[in-house]
Order: sequence, then structure tokens, then C-alpha cells
Amino acid sequence: MLAWVALLIILTPTVSGVVFPSTTFTGSSFIPAQSETIWEVLDHDYVVDNVIPWDIAFVNETHGWVLSQNRTSFAHGIILNTVNSGDSWQLQYSNASQSFSKIAIIDTDTLWVSGTDGLFYTEDCGQTWNMIVVEGSSTAFYDIFFLNETHGWTGDGEDMYKTTDGGQTWQSVFSWISHDKARRIHFITDLEGWAIGFYGLYHTTDGGDTWEEQFEYGGWAISFVSDSEAWAVSDGRLTHMTDGETWVEQPIPRSSPISSVTPYFTDILFLDADNGWFVGGETEVAYTPNGGRDWYAQDFPHDTRVTAVDFINVTHGWAAGSGGYIYRTTQGNNLGTRLWTGMTDPIVLSIVGAFAAVVLIISGFFIRRRRRKAVYRLPDLVSESPRIE
Repeated sequence: MLAWVALLIILTPTVSGVVFPSTTFTGSSFIPAQSETIWEVLDHDYVVDNVIPWDIAFVNETHGWVLSQNRTSFAHGIILNTVNSGDSWQLQYSNASQSFSKIAIIDTDTLWVSGTDGLFYTEDCGQTWNMIVVEGSSTAFYDIFFLNETHGWTGDGEDMYKTTDGGQTWQSVFSWISHDKARRIHFITDLEGWAIGFYGLYHTTDGGDTWEEQFEYGGWAISFVSDSEAWAVSDGRLTHMTDGETWVEQPIPRSSPISSVTPYFTDILFLDADNGWFVGGETEVAYTPNGGRDWYAQDFPHDTRVTAVDFINVTHGWAAGSGGYIYRTTQGNNLGTRLWTGMTDPIVLSIVGAFAAVVLIISGFFIRRRRRKAVYRLPDLVSESPRIE
């Protein structure tokens, strides 16, 4: 009886927080959500089985863009645009010889897109698109990033390039890591920046002229909270930096604490130190309200791999995934179901601790019982002992 009481006391404060169905985090309390559906499917004319979106980006609550391409040939890219929060989508640009991978929004009128044979930009909110061929490049561009109207960086399969005149000319960054590809680039200032490749995370403090590897594993996406804090994801890996220098692997949020299947993470976005989302395959969309200490799988309409996510605040967000599907939520801070973080999960540790406590209590009970029996029998044993003359 004592063992069960001890177990209940130990587990109660932790297990009560395992699942929060249809709740919303408001900073200091949990309140019921108004709807059971967290994410909805948006209707458009480009939902095709062999189409995969690579990026989605919104400049405000109404205007956004999606890049998609044919995943069988990795060509025939399209750029879709919405001006009503995703209620309807229009084809802005299509190119049968290009694939598009990343959007960089400078302002409501000016955008850049990385493509197979060059960079594409618009200065009229996507009504017309122009192409720039980067001299010296011979492979597809993975990413494009602009710090401001003038300073930008892009990377192809071999090199990195930099512009200081708004993208009209691009110069090769000759010191870029030759054995890796810059999948995602992020600059904090015009001198300090980061890049994530297939095989590592890299840092520069001189505008990209020199790069140093800071972490031995690469990935798909990177998201900065501040100058010194950032997150990165890859297939089966979640990493976090808090000091502007050191990257640390985090426990993987899973639907089961003992799952052996490698999860797929494709994109990650943090709006601030607390609120963040990652998307992928095993868990389509997951949300943290407390800086990654706890993750919650949000209700999602499809069992598919989500490839890109974007939020403009903690409630309004969009995502895109396999098949060309586009999704939207106005309840981005809805918790959903709590995910496990393996054998280091606080709940698992609590259960292990509770089990150990039960074992100790039971062991102590039997030890005390044996001692009492021994004390009770001791006089008899003494009286029966042979007298020594």
C-alpha cells in the first residue's frame, strides 16, 4: 500500500501534463481552443502527386508565395502567390527548365528566388520576374539570403556568392568550404554569418571571406532567435545554439519514447526564444511554447512530409508539403499532443525514479520485517544454546 501511495505522489505532477488535447498556450496558462482543427488544407489548382513545394514565405497576413517543382525531373518550377491569406492562389511564374528552392523577401514589392540556372527577382510584387545569371556558377542554387536591400548571399552546389549592390552583381566567396554545399545561409550583420551544409555548420566573422566549421553535422534548415541563439534540423537531428558559438544536439521529439525509426525534419522556425515549430515526416508539425523544453504534435489533415513552414506571429502560419499541398492555421500556439524525448524525457525519468522509489520502499519493508523476526527469536536461540562449564 505504501508503495502505491509513493508512486502516485511522484507521478501526479508530471503525468498530468502528458497530453493537452485542443489547448492553447498563452504564456502563463492553458485555455481551451475554439476549434478542433488546427491546420486546414487550402484549395488551389496545382495539387499534383509528383509536385513538391520547397519554400513558403509571407511578408504579412495577406501576401505570400510558394515555390514548387516536379520532384521526378526536378524541373518545371512554379511560383504561386496569394493576396488574401491563402484563400486563393494565382500562378505568377512558370519555367519548364528551372526548379526553385528558396525565397528571400526584402519588402512587399521586392523578392528574390534561387533557381537552377540563376537567380530570379521581382520589384513589383511578382507581376514581372527577371533572371540574373551568376558568372562562374555551373550548378543549381540552393539558397538566397538578403540582410538588407544591398547585401545578400547565395550558394550553389560548389561555391558561395556575395552581392553589395542589391543583386546586380555577384562575386564568388573563394574561401567557402569546398567539400560542402551551402543549403541555408543567415547573416546577423554584414560581417557575421552562418551557413548550414550537408556535412556541417559554418561561421564567418568577415562577411564570408573566411569560414570555419563549428559543428560536424549539417542539415536542411536553420532558424535564428537572436544574434547568439539558433536552431537547426536535419534528418534525425535537432541542434541548438545559445552562446553564439556552440551547437548542442537535443533529444529528438517523438510520438513514442522507444521508436527506432529515424524521424525526418525538413524545416524549422522560431519567432522568439519561446515559440517555435518544426515540420517533417514522422510528425508533420510540432510546436514548442517554452523554447524547446516541451514539443507538441499539432493536429494535421494529411499523413505526409511537410517541407516548409512560415509564421508571422504565434497564431497565423502556413506550411507546404508533398503533393503540392498548402496548409494554414490561425491557432499556431495550440499545443496538441505532447511528444516524447526518448529515455531522457522528464516523464520517463519520473517513472524510472518512481520505480526505484517503490523498490526501495518494498526492500525497506522486508528488511524491517526480517529484523523484527530476528529480534523476536533471539531469546529462544540464546536459551537453547549449550552451557559452557
